Amino acid sequence: MKPIPISQVDALFANGRYPIEFLLYYPRPVKTKHIRSSLRQLSASFWPVFGRYHHGQIEPLRYREAVFFEEKTLSTSFNPLAPAEEIFDKYKDFNPAHIETLFFVTVIQYRNGTLLIPKMNHLVGDGYSYFYFLSALAALSQPTYIPFKKRLIRYALKPSLKRTVLKDFLFDATPLVSTDNKTSYQIQFDRISRKEVKAIIRDLSDPEKESVSSNDILSAIVVQKSAGLTKSGVNEEFYLTIPVDIRRQLGMYGPKYFGNGLYFNRTRFVAEEMARMDLVDIARKIRNSMVEISTDSYLNYLVSWEDLINNGQLHQ
Repeated sequence: MKPIPISQVDALFANGRYPIEFLLYYPRPVKTKHIRSSLRQLSASFWPVFGRYHHGQIEPLRYREAVFFEEKTLSTSFNPLAPAEEIFDKYKDFNPAHIETLFFVTVIQYRNGTLLIPKMNHLVGDGYSYFYFLSALAALSQPTYIPFKKRLIRYALKPSLKRTVLKDFLFDATPLVSTDNKTSYQIQFDRISRKEVKAIIRDLSDPEKESVSSNDILSAIVVQKSAGLTKSGVNEEFYLTIPVDIRRQLGMYGPKYFGNGLYFNRTRFVAEEMARMDLVDIARKIRNSMVEISTDSYLNYLVSWEDLINNGQLHQ
């Protein structure tokens, strides 16, 4: 296994920020011997997950379970019906805040099931890559008596690891050190009825107008809430950034591309303009702002990232 250079989009995450971390609950207790064995097996085909970042490249490391895995057993029960904010507050610090590697998973055994909290540095890949890896882990962790089944699973799910598909790139600027943010943020939780969103989309089914998706409606709700939090002057502007997965649009990436296959679509909003827009107007503006992704447009996008990097504006 040879080191692989990170991509232009990967460079955004080379300072260690924005890890991807979900809590997964299994009502039936999971035997960790299968998880441990599967992690070891996947450390070959998914080796960047278990590698390290160094001078613009992800380098392979020898798999050592103690570095990537921890199991805890608690004599209490997990409450899957607890409010999301309560679950977040309780489990947000179970994984180490700063991990030396690019991946870590904590397994918690309760009397009524098992929790998995996998934490992956965003440098390794986007949300699609995160769940692609977890799907492979889940498939391999299932007990089987069929000969060669696990070998076939590993072969079928083997990811494509080359990151610089369209354009070669070498990034050698930022070490993987997560910078402490002194700003205090308050996370807000909201529940939005799926039925309500579908009803809005159904009412908007006008063939003469641009159609909108459920994601457009949900994004518009976020924009409205953000505008409500604006406390400065009426002309203050802000941007909505939506990460778009490019795997479907660009065949050379494809569904097995393991990395940050993303285009960040930005939509500009002005507070004064927002005062004249309802939810539907905002959703249509978001839909109309979406860029058509092609090989040429994405190549130009990667070049624009290189310009930001060369000018020292990557995180501005």
